[in-house]
Amino acid sequence: MRKLSSIFFALVLALVMVGCDSDSNDDELTDAEIFVGDWVVTGISDDTGDKTAAFGALVESLNVTFTDAATFLLMLNYRDDAGIDDLNLPGTYTLNADINSLILSIGGGPSPPFTYEIENEDAITLHVAAAFINGLFNPTTPYEGTVTIVVVRLD
Repeated sequence: MRKLSSIFFALVLALVMVGCDSDSNDDELTDAEIFVGDWVVTGISDDTGDKTAAFGALVESLNVTFTDAATFLLMLNYRDDAGIDDLNLPGTYTLNADINSLILSIGGGPSPPFTYEIENEDAITLHVAAAFINGLFNPTTPYEGTVTIVVVRLD
């Protein structure tokens, strides 16, 4: 009888442990939940290499805020000596987690799709065609091929 109760106790303990493990998976954030918040660009590159230093020489900050209502505000602050007006671009966004795609709609027109990788809850890497970035920001040195943008969550 003692052996049977030990086996029963071990089975109950195993079921409780499995139940706890599956509950912890429910706590994982979805891609849409991770995107909501304030983000700042910390790195940028294209097919020719790292462009972060050249970007930083022209731009003081590039922040974007995503809301849970599928709206965003992109704020591009150029350095005072750049002679370029800052940009504040509101819009809407569509996120498709099945294919890691983000589409921004600015001024009525959709962007080409960004692809993304969520590194963790505080870091995302985005990829988009250089033609879109060149048209949006009009950089002094145009980007080539695919632009990769690293963003981190602001505290």
